[in-house]
Order: sequence, then structure tokens, then C-alpha cells
Amino acid sequence: MHSKVLILGTMHHLQGQRPDSSVLVGDLQDALYKRGITWGRGTIQAYLRELANEGVLERLELNVYRLKPTDKP
Repeated sequence: MHSKVLILGTMHHLQGQRPDSSVLVGDLQDALYKRGITWGRGTIQAYLRELANEGVLERLELNVYRLKPTDKP
């Protein structure tokens, strides 16, 4: 669970850097690495797939994801 929260927090930060609010897997991996998290690309993709299956993320392309908007303020 902690891993998913870490990924979601990092994605939230990265979304502000792109006009379409998408996040590339490579950009996410780089940002996590700067925080000291040395997960491989496959591990990150597995977590992203889980989050997409749970309805938290939207998969735009093979390696491009975006947080789904919520109704909460």
C-alpha cells in the first residue's frame, strides 16, 4: 500500500509539468530514483497496471498514465 501511495504522490507532482496531465513511466522512474527509490521499470509498470485496474489511473498509451479526476474537492 505504501508503494502505491508513493507512486500516486509522485504522479500528482509530475502531472503539473505536462499540458495533458499525463505521466510517462520513464519520467516516473526518474522522479522516484531522485527520492532514493530504485525500482525497475517492470515493477513500476506492475504497480501502475494495478492502480489502473482499481480505477485510480487512466492508461492513455502503453507507457503513459494519468490520474483520474475525483469528485472530492
